[in-house]
Amino acid sequence: MDIKGTVALVTGSNRGIGRSFVEALIERGAAKIYASAREPAKLADLVGRSMGKVVALKLDITDSADIAAAIRTCRDVKLLVNNAGINRQAGLLAAADLEAARAEIETNYFGPLSMCRAFAPILRANGGGAIVNMLSILAREPADVRLAKRLESSGAVADARGPRRTRQARDAGGRGHAGSRRHGDGTQLPTAEIAAGRRSPGGARRRRERTRRSLSG
Repeated sequence: MDIKGTVALVTGSNRGIGRSFVEALIERGAAKIYASAREPAKLADLVGRSMGKVVALKLDITDSADIAAAIRTCRDVKLLVNNAGINRQAGLLAAADLEAARAEIETNYFGPLSMCRAFAPILRANGGGAIVNMLSILAREPADVRLAKRLESSGAVADARGPRRTRQARDAGGRGHAGSRRHGDGTQLPTAEIAAGRRSPGGARRRRERTRRSLSG
């Protein structure tokens, strides 16, 4: 669809990919973007620099009352971007209970389904439109973790036992780190920290740039 002049609703707009969607839609000429979040105050900077194009919207996609309020407010939407999601990082079998799994299913499955069911009639009434569902499993894992796993599989760095091997290497007079990656400022990020999910500075900025390029492609 042609983004220029359209009206969009983006869920989970307060950070990450959702914020990048909003910024990219502004750049592509969308007439209005409803940027939603559970805490709309976190959208103040987006609203302030959008020259009236971004409207902050309180929306918890697991809350039927919030969805009903969004329906009443966003009657002009033609593009729905279901981006909101959570990842509790709890093991399927190791977790103490099913609370994390239930929360993820409510947010990542029933939430987008509820939004699709709620806004399909609005899109139809407005002459048709589009629904974008963010489903990539790669969004659940930091890029640096994927990098560490690729390096590990190639034998370039230590595996999950890296901290123990690092001590062995130090005791033997070798280098302190079995492997490392540089921050943007030149400091070293040990492989063990990469594997633990710590991200290097600038990572979020690069992810936003990739999202913008994909939308403008």
